Amino acid sequence: MDEFKRLLVAFNDVSHPESQKEAEKILIQMKESNKNEFLRMILHLLESSDHSIIYFDLISLVLANMTINSHPKIKNLNDFDPSLIMKLLTQTYFFLSSSNISLRTNSSTLFSNILIKAQYSSTDFQTMPIFLSFFTQVYQNPLLIHSISLIVDHFCTYDEFTPEVLSNIYCLIIKILSDFSTPMHQETYQKTDQEMLSDSSHEMIEKLSQEICKNGLLVLNSILPYLNEIMIEEISKVIPLLLNFYFGNSLPKENALKCLSTIMYYYYPLLGNFLPTLASQNFITNINCENDFEPVIKQYLHFWKYTAKMEREVTHLPIIENSLPLLLLVILQIAASSKVPICDSNGDEPSIKAAFVLRLITSLYPKIVCPILENYIQQKYNSEIYGEREATLIAICFILEYNDVNSGIDQSLSRDNYFGVIIAGFNDPIPRVRQNALYCTELFLTQIGLNESSIELLKILITKISNDECIAEDAAIVIGRIVALDNFPFFKESIIELIKFSSSIDLNSASVAFDSLSKIIESASNDILLYFLDIILNLFESSNFSEYHLLKYIHLFTELIYKLKTSINTYNLFDRIWTIITAGAQKYHFHLVLPASALVRASPERFIDNDNCYNDTYHDKMNNTVNHYKVFVINLILSALKSEYFNFACEGLKIILRSSIVVNLSYWGQEIIESLLNLMISEEINSSNKKEVVEALDCINKSMNPLFLQNFNVILPPILECASNLVDYEEYDTLSAYIRFFTTVMELNIPNETKINPCKSLFQLIDLSTTGEFNDLYLIDSIIDAIYAIGQIFPDNVKLFYMNCKRFKLFMSYSLSYDVDKEKISSIITILNSE
Repeated sequence: MDEFKRLLVAFNDVSHPESQKEAEKILIQMKESNKNEFLRMILHLLESSDHSIIYFDLISLVLANMTINSHPKIKNLNDFDPSLIMKLLTQTYFFLSSSNISLRTNSSTLFSNILIKAQYSSTDFQTMPIFLSFFTQVYQNPLLIHSISLIVDHFCTYDEFTPEVLSNIYCLIIKILSDFSTPMHQETYQKTDQEMLSDSSHEMIEKLSQEICKNGLLVLNSILPYLNEIMIEEISKVIPLLLNFYFGNSLPKENALKCLSTIMYYYYPLLGNFLPTLASQNFITNINCENDFEPVIKQYLHFWKYTAKMEREVTHLPIIENSLPLLLLVILQIAASSKVPICDSNGDEPSIKAAFVLRLITSLYPKIVCPILENYIQQKYNSEIYGEREATLIAICFILEYNDVNSGIDQSLSRDNYFGVIIAGFNDPIPRVRQNALYCTELFLTQIGLNESSIELLKILITKISNDECIAEDAAIVIGRIVALDNFPFFKESIIELIKFSSSIDLNSASVAFDSLSKIIESASNDILLYFLDIILNLFESSNFSEYHLLKYIHLFTELIYKLKTSINTYNLFDRIWTIITAGAQKYHFHLVLPASALVRASPERFIDNDNCYNDTYHDKMNNTVNHYKVFVINLILSALKSEYFNFACEGLKIILRSSIVVNLSYWGQEIIESLLNLMISEEINSSNKKEVVEALDCINKSMNPLFLQNFNVILPPILECASNLVDYEEYDTLSAYIRFFTTVMELNIPNETKINPCKSLFQLIDLSTTGEFNDLYLIDSIIDAIYAIGQIFPDNVKLFYMNCKRFKLFMSYSLSYDVDKEKISSIITILNSE
């Protein structure tokens, strides 16, 4: 117990300012060396302490630093002694109702983590009985509800959560919320925990009561989706209680709204019980009295966003339509409530969220909403309150986007009026009003098309990039979105303005400009692209760039070459481009790998060896000359692979290997593979940053398969190891790259036993990939392809994985709604349903 003594000495030496840091270092050293020994030390501390206040901070530190709570790679408790884990649960329970908030919070987090991780462990820790018995004690000790709120989501789906259990939990939570939402809650609370709070002030009691209500509402929100519809009458009775929280003083309005949102989503027939109240003007009056009203307004808007989205799935409900006239006035009032003259760039302020909700509602009820918005515009377009002038432009946007010919609005007359309001908006002294004029112009162009009025607006919009610093970024963004319009008339003017703006030292502004220039490359004709390429070539011939700007101009250069393709030779541009690339290679080292590779793809005939050349050399057999073009590009790639710019080299390889005319790389193939494998085993590059390397090897597999198979046994192990180290389920591109690599391996003509480890890795990656929301289409497509490929070889493994992986089961339940190969999905479903 030497470490234990050192920990106590370090922590109790309050005179030394570094004592707590020393204690933290000791904790880290101990938990990394031996998990069970560390756990015994913790238990000894908890048992030996007299729980006096002197140990509270120490115990909090210990609990917060528990390995099973903080280590990202430990998903279960298999490495721990089960008896120690159960003992820790018992000991931690003591602190769940501590009056010390830090200790209570840390112990709740630890307690919940133990229970959750135990559910995913191979050892049977019997956590469900612990959880259910734990729940029965909540009313006697309401502070335990914080721990319940952290874990209830993970237990609701288990079979032990029978309708009867859920009903009992529901009634218990309602009882607690009822007691603590009334003036009588102080007396109840003091009876509940008289010993702990005997010396507490009224403010402390009030604060703890609010905490209990807040966490109680979180628990209620978690169990509501799982309640049987038979309980709908009981659920309806909680609505007045939730409204009481909503309109009460200093109560958790935000969490009450979450519960109302959940009731709305799962039990929408109950909407009539509270919708008229939430659509009333009393709502705004009540919330604006709060010191911190923004979170509540945001949750309120989130509630209506849920309502609007739900309306897309069910028949229009009269109760919602009847609420709209009052509701729109409330939403418009929030939309006009901005307190700062420039829009919040991340869209987090209530006025922007209100605009989003207004858009949703307008899209669903244009006939009802558009006349109300039109009336608002007529009243407020010239208001002295800039938020109302801003809201009129927002209203114009939505009318332009969703107005119906049968709405009763004279569209031609309205458009003339809108033109005047937008022009006035461009000249408004407040930047956020001018910002909204830009977006109105976008809608004016996309909905009405090019005419005299819209062209005038477009000219003003383009000039805003250089003459209105406050909204220049927004103007650049809008340009990038409207260049795809048919017969867009100002490509050259836009390119000139955006090139100037791209040189900004403000990297956010420069990034916006580069994004819009890329959009122009996607949409412009060959003549415009040639004009654009000439500007880029002039820049490389005459300018020096910062690292950031150089990389961005290189990407534009690459995109232009890639898009122009054969036009490079048609207009005799190859030599000029090649000169810039070779000269630039001396000046910028490996940065020009990408345009050089794109040039190989655009002009493959310049890089293909003579038909009479040897297969294993780059020398021409007839005259012993060298294909200098190809040698230069490949050597550039090989050099870049050994540098910090390896990702450029990998991208260049992919461009070349995916060419319609494959340039023979066999002479360098072995060296390329060895360089890629050196990157895969490098400890200086993390697994996620090796995505480009994995994709390059996958391209070699597809384009140079014999060479890949020849090196298969040395290629596979490092990729398997890197895949096993991936932990971030939100790195969709990285996960897709590894999944697609192993999927290609599953399709190789090699013995099935060789595919067992890649198959295991695929299941691990799919398990990780299905942890988050299923909203990345490329990743979804990768998963479907992988499961299909595995199913052709190991169908029983697919069924077993489906049975044991809840996240994959949920993923497959949505499979028919994905925009992917339906035949593959059907094949997978057939495998899952087979005997």
